[in-house]
Amino acid sequence: MIALVGDAELDEGNIFEAMLEGWKQGLRNCWWVIDYNRQSLDAVVREGLWERYEHLFKNFGWDVVILKYGSLQEAAFREPGGECLRQWIDTCPNQLYSALLFQGGASWRKRLLDDIGDQGAVTKLIEGRTDEELARLMNNLGGHDLPSIVEALDNIDHDRPTCFLWMALEHDATLVPGVVAPMALLGLSFAVLVAPLTASVMSSVASSDEGLASGINNAASRVAQLAGVAIAAGVGSFMSGYQLGLLAAAALSVAGAITVASTPRPTAVTSSAPL
Repeated sequence: MIALVGDAELDEGNIFEAMLEGWKQGLRNCWWVIDYNRQSLDAVVREGLWERYEHLFKNFGWDVVILKYGSLQEAAFREPGGECLRQWIDTCPNQLYSALLFQGGASWRKRLLDDIGDQGAVTKLIEGRTDEELARLMNNLGGHDLPSIVEALDNIDHDRPTCFLWMALEHDATLVPGVVAPMALLGLSFAVLVAPLTASVMSSVASSDEGLASGINNAASRVAQLAGVAIAAGVGSFMSGYQLGLLAAAALSVAGAITVASTPRPTAVTSSAPL
């Protein structure tokens, strides 16, 4: 059995209940792959938490395989000055590493040289790479390096439960499909489904109907949801360099608002028939 787990999911108590129950029952042939990207929707995972996870799984009888560095990084560590680079990576805060991932090779170079200084071998290691090559090297964490992943999986030759801790802060693999794409899809769903639904509600409520206030409130809330989600998707896209996403989100917001605003209101009908 193989389960894919996000690091933020390990905040849930039932995860540890399951681990305890597995230990009681002698769990076998089970792999948990933890995507340790250190980010969730409402927080940044605390520094060094992966070490706590490692001890916890081992205490319950699991084997733990940590994929922290990719094959490019491992090769760089074997170069002169490579150990100094490894130490910088190990002590770099999560927030800073994430920010540098999005800023690119030039920012990596400036930060590394500012922090490490001119130390001969490691400076040569850094300066010997173009901005693109340096960004590729620093982005090459274990959880996004296919050769490292394949090797780790192939090395398992037993049936003991195994936890794979995959370090992952890759730009394309984490932000875009994990955050921007779902939010953009939510914006699209609101534009396609919610706006017409709201228009239908508004068109079915006569001006003299006492439910008009409820209909207006419903319309306003739907438009607010549409605009909020679409703008959030646009901002996320813009921040990661996808300006087209911002334009698309803005267009969706405007289209939804126009759909609701242009919906004709029925004229109140009064009846002359006796009661």
